[in-house]
Amino acid sequence: IVTGFPGGSTVGYTAGGATVTAIAGGYEITGSAADIRTALNTFSYTAPSDSDGNVNLSVTVETTDSNGDTATTTSSHGLNVAAIADAPSLAVTPVTVNEDTSVNIGGSISYGLTDTDGSETITNVQISGVPTGATPAWIASGSASVVFNAGTGVLTVTSSNPDPALAAADIRATLDTLALTPPLHSDVDFNLSVAVTSTETTLAGGEVTTSSAVSTATLAVTVTAVADA
Repeated sequence: IVTGFPGGSTVGYTAGGATVTAIAGGYEITGSAADIRTALNTFSYTAPSDSDGNVNLSVTVETTDSNGDTATTTSSHGLNVAAIADAPSLAVTPVTVNEDTSVNIGGSISYGLTDTDGSETITNVQISGVPTGATPAWIASGSASVVFNAGTGVLTVTSSNPDPALAAADIRATLDTLALTPPLHSDVDFNLSVAVTSTETTLAGGEVTTSSAVSTATLAVTVTAVADA
């Protein structure tokens, strides 16, 4: 008898010559010793969706003598579930701007967590492909920090707030103010690459396989020519 599987988890097996019966929180496997062993060797466990909580199973083995006497032994079996960060959802809306004017681009970037159990948060938004001569502008919110490298055309928004939820809010609020002015007197269209990172910040079991995951999208910027006086 194996019990302790959490709700929402999935257990797979091949019964073979044994009989496997679902019971509360687990399974009872009966049959010959060989058939039980063969069936147990096929058991697999899939944790509940987006859960990295470790599991402690109770395993009870019962033996029966030829005279009908029985004896049982119970022990525990731990399953360590490692956390894996899920890539966030990400969508962008193309923007159009007149030559030599500014346009808000942060509001055209929408994202969200796909793992919503509270274990992950948005920790980084990076925009690359800013053309030489273009000028970004922003208002940093809370503990947010914006770093722009004009040489590489990469702008990165992060937050130093120790509270993951507040840090994510800082990043979002700052991004909403982000505007960009194309290079002076240029009507050349360009594409920006947007990358959003989600990170495991609350580990139920303490183990982690993939701490961060990134989603990317291309934001098209159309620059409309304007005649100069």
